[in-house]
Amino acid sequence: MDSILAIENHVFNAFGNIYDETKWTYKEFAHSLPKKEIYSIGGIIDNQLVGFSIGYEFKPKFSHVSRFAISPHFIGTGISKKIMLFQLEIMSQNNCEKCSIDLTRKNERAFKFYSSLGFKQLKGDDLEEYVLLKNRDESQYLDEDSSHIAMVLIL
Repeated sequence: MDSILAIENHVFNAFGNIYDETKWTYKEFAHSLPKKEIYSIGGIIDNQLVGFSIGYEFKPKFSHVSRFAISPHFIGTGISKKIMLFQLEIMSQNNCEKCSIDLTRKNERAFKFYSSLGFKQLKGDDLEEYVLLKNRDESQYLDEDSSHIAMVLIL
């Protein structure tokens, strides 16, 4: 857990509110969610954790990635893609049909990354349904000047 918190701190300090509005603590990472222990992945290089992706099943056959971070020193090495593809494969093997992810609108690099993997931005009725389903703050997703984006990938 110390390595995960160190990456979280490093990424949050480097990217601030582009990454997220609040830094996660031990409590958020330790919070129990369905299939979290199956869908959460770490990336290791030379016996060192360099990135992680925390996923869980929030309803049958629908997973969500709640936290994804790569140590800034390893951005651009391909480890991000390897972690995410491995995680999506595990979700698919466990009969998951869709995976969602939320990001701040300012995080253009993340938007391009997820788009390159096939994630599509939710809009209109699909976005409204998602916001209700995930119990999100409507103003963050539905307002004209919304601060967040929701994306979904069909597995």
